[in-house]
Amino acid sequence: MDIVLPGAAAGLCVVLAWSMLRRFVARRRLHELIWGATFGAFGLAAGAELYAPEPFGAATSAMQQTHEAVQQRDYRLALSRAIDANERALEAARQAADGKARAQSDADAAITRTAITIRQLEERLKVADTMRLPARDVDAPRKSRANAERALQEARAAVAVSDYAGVHRRIEGLPEKITGEIHTLNEAIDARSGRGTRRRR
Repeated sequence: MDIVLPGAAAGLCVVLAWSMLRRFVARRRLHELIWGATFGAFGLAAGAELYAPEPFGAATSAMQQTHEAVQQRDYRLALSRAIDANERALEAARQAADGKARAQSDADAAITRTAITIRQLEERLKVADTMRLPARDVDAPRKSRANAERALQEARAAVAVSDYAGVHRRIEGLPEKITGEIHTLNEAIDARSGRGTRRRR
């Protein structure tokens, strides 16, 4: 939804801008040029509020000022505000692209870290199975692994649709939780093998 709606809004604004600009060429009415430029700004800025809230807000404010100036038939001011809106929308789009790239990088790093800790837990569970640890020692780590694998799948699916915020919602804090399970499991393994007793002596 975070991707579909901005894309649809951008497409609609492009269509409206094109329509207004064609009408301006045909009839030479200044307000149609202004509306065409304003719709163009909306199209450029669509979706930028997530990654570039400040320039997006400035562009939105300039668009509102354009609307107010047109309502007052102050077309000189309206055109000035429409140009300003376009410039701010371009800046919002540029910053949004940079912000999205950073968000993707952070999401990829979070997924990689989570996958590594899951593999580490799996290795320790194999050791626990070899040593025939009782169910009370392995049930919780197994459940955590299953839940983590499910969350990791969902996070990867979120990346596929550029929902980077969704990645963090699904796996935030998960590596730390898994590391805690590994630590607890290691203590049980050490106790079973006798290493824990020797360390305490």
